[in-house]
Amino acid sequence: MASFGFETGAGSAKVIFNRTGSGLSMICADTVAVTSMTGPTGEKLLPSVSYPVNENILYQMGQSGFVFKSYMAKAKPALVQSPDQSQMGGMNAFTAKISSGNEVRRVNVFEEDGEITDPATCIINGINLSISYGAVTRELPFSIFLRDFQLERYPGSMSPSSYASEITLKDPVASVERPFRIFMINILKYQGYSFFQSSFDQDEN
Repeated sequence: MASFGFETGAGSAKVIFNRTGSGLSMICADTVAVTSMTGPTGEKLLPSVSYPVNENILYQMGQSGFVFKSYMAKAKPALVQSPDQSQMGGMNAFTAKISSGNEVRRVNVFEEDGEITDPATCIINGINLSISYGAVTRELPFSIFLRDFQLERYPGSMSPSSYASEITLKDPVASVERPFRIFMINILKYQGYSFFQSSFDQDEN
């Protein structure tokens, strides 16, 4: 799947758009096939070369395609608060104001319920900057391996009645290898960490 960036550093996205006066240019990581509204043109855009972006043209890169509809040169991205705070799937965010020398950039940084998301990036005063916030990534001194996931449902229903994970804890430093069954009220506690079964992926794998 293609990823897109706007005035971001090289390597931050598959397609990077840049402002050029009253329009836009783009640099792509892979070869792009060009199709007009009347049909294929046979034109191909080479990777790592800057090209002007035209409206109502289909740009195809691998399995991903995109069409540039219009460019609003004076539009500004803004964060808005969801009117319904009970909505599921919302994201937390803030706008970072970054200064370096005489240059100022504003970058929207997102976080989703403690999940690790891609950092926001920008270039300011020749410096490539990445910003993220949320859960701290910490490498544990031991490993947990999932041997089996078990899901039981109420008779005649698809609603889950219980679910559990059969795991093995391995700590080579302490020479520990221990099987354990984690379920709703059975918590694995080890070296000050607690692991519990709060939910499961919908694919049940």
